[in-house]
Amino acid sequence: MLYGKSEKVWESELQKLKKLPDLNIFRLLKLSYDGLDDEQKNIFLDIACFYRGEPEKAVALTLDSSGFSASKGIDDLNDRSLISISN
Repeated sequence: MLYGKSEKVWESELQKLKKLPDLNIFRLLKLSYDGLDDEQKNIFLDIACFYRGEPEKAVALTLDSSGFSASKGIDDLNDRSLISISN
């Protein structure tokens, strides 16, 4: 589709790809999210909305105090590659 096209066309396509997510990746992530139980979904949404970049231990303590099984939920989300944990 881009073979033989000008550099300008390639750059335009690159800009488009930066703006639009790859639908295959989106579908896979949605499938992973849809497979979560309600507690896992709530933990995921809390992490995504409020705790991005926060230390795992602090997040787990806060979520535990809110009645979640945070350690298991965080581990499940990490296993499904819906979150990543950096030390």
